[in-house]
Order: sequence, then structure tokens, then C-alpha cells
Amino acid sequence: MAAFRAALALTDDEWVEFLAGERLLDGHTAPPLPPPDVQRAFVGSSGLDAMHEAGLFYSHVLRALRARDVPADAIGRVLDFGSGWGRIYRLFLRNCDDGNLVGVDLDPACVALCATAMPYGTFAVCAPLPPLELREASFDVVTAYSVFSHLAEAPFRAWLVEFARVLRVGGTVFFTTLKEAHIAAWDAGRSEVAHGAALASVGFNAVEWKARAEAGELLFVPTGGGGPRSASFYGETVVPRAFSSGKSHCSASTWSSSGPTTTCRRRSSRSRSGRRQAARPGHSPSSRFGC
Repeated sequence: MAAFRAALALTDDEWVEFLAGERLLDGHTAPPLPPPDVQRAFVGSSGLDAMHEAGLFYSHVLRALRARDVPADAIGRVLDFGSGWGRIYRLFLRNCDDGNLVGVDLDPACVALCATAMPYGTFAVCAPLPPLELREASFDVVTAYSVFSHLAEAPFRAWLVEFARVLRVGGTVFFTTLKEAHIAAWDAGRSEVAHGAALASVGFNAVEWKARAEAGELLFVPTGGGGPRSASFYGETVVPRAFSSGKSHCSASTWSSSGPTTTCRRRSSRSRSGRRQAARPGHSPSSRFGC
């Protein structure tokens, strides 16, 4: 946003501090954060701690784009998918021109929080499944922080195909997932009433599920998340690296992962020989990703 372009002079850490209300920036006011209890209800922390955690993801995105010769002040149009109360959205305020930063969430309460705090932003409510009411090939970057760590396999695959639709060729999706190590947390939580019931409903067995993860299977526990986050599609999801490598959630995909963040780049639907690829059954030829 033009109002925050001057903040590009700050380091990422200084920008995070400003957004958390811990640093002043002459002539600028950070968008107000929700009450601490609201922040914690969604992300488990508040204030500087919450923004610092999001800032690690933000810095990773900027480094990945910079490695592709995309400067921080020219990253194009950004879609923040699953905006929540706007942690990630806030971070990209200094990187995007007016109208080029869009946030969507399935929770109307979250969209209202964002719109109230950032009336100059663009926000919309989305459904649990595609499509989005957005034009094809209209974004350069899609972020999905702490979203794919909660989705069942069917919506996981569906949203990746939808991101391929709204991304321009060369555009990139950045999303976070839970790693296989989370299976140990599930095992430890079997005695908890809420988690125990959800784990029992899917026949959780730590030894068997570790083997399934090693075989590249996505693992989903239907915990639900309150409000519109039904257990039919929302819970806790472990996404093994093997699942993200060459599977059928999008045609011709190659993936790279750094820490908990996976990067997926849309490439042209033409083959290396220059001929347009025919669609495989169940796939659009435009739904292509690559590293």
C-alpha cells in the first residue's frame, strides 16, 4: 500500500516490531491488532510473539522471491488465503500497491476483523471449497499460512488446483504444513477428551501412521475448529514430503520445502519442446506447478 511504502526501509524485524506496536515510524500508524485474547484464540500467541512467528514466514517468502530476481517492492498481486485476523496480510502492506493485496477467509468474523482494522484493504469471505470469485491468472503470489496444516485431502488438492487457476504463469504459492513429527503429539494426546475422540474416529495408531507417512500418505485427524470450520474438512493434517513430490494433486508437479514452508510455482502449460500439453484425466492443462 502506498501509505506503507516508506516502511521498506525497515528491516523485516523492525517492520514486525512496528506492526506489533513496539516501534514508531514517523508519519505512520500500524493497523490496530485485535484484543490479545482474540489473537491467542486463533494463533496461540499475541502481540510481538504472534507477529514474530508470522514474520519468519514472511521473510522466507521474500527470500524465495528475491532468489528469482523479484525485489521486495515489486512482488505484484498477492492473495492471502485464510487471512484469519490478518497477521500475514499486515506484513505485505509495504510490498503491494493499492488494490494488489487481497485477503480471503471462510470465517465472516475474521473478514470483519480485518476490514475494521484495515479499511484500505481488500477482503472477502470464501467457501470451504473452490472456486474463489477471482479472475484467472490474476495473482503473482498466494500465501496460505497455517491453512494446509488443517485441511483434509480432498480440499487440500482442490485448493491447489484453484491456486493454479488464479496464479499467473511464474506465480508462486507458499504454504505451511505439519511435519511427520506431529504424529508423536497425536500419540501423546490420545488421553485428552477432545483429541482422543477425534483420533479414535480415524483409528489412529502411532506405529501404523508413521509407516503411512513414510509411504507418502497425507494424514488427517478431523478435530474441527469451531465456527464454520467443520470436522468434515478441518482438523490437523500431516503432509509428508513424499506426498508433496510428484503426486496427482496437480499435473506435473515438483516441490521444494524449507523448514515448515512449501513452495510451489506455476509454470507454463507448454512442454519443454514448446508444444501445449494435453490434459490428463481430472486435470486442467493450466493447473501446472513446478519449482
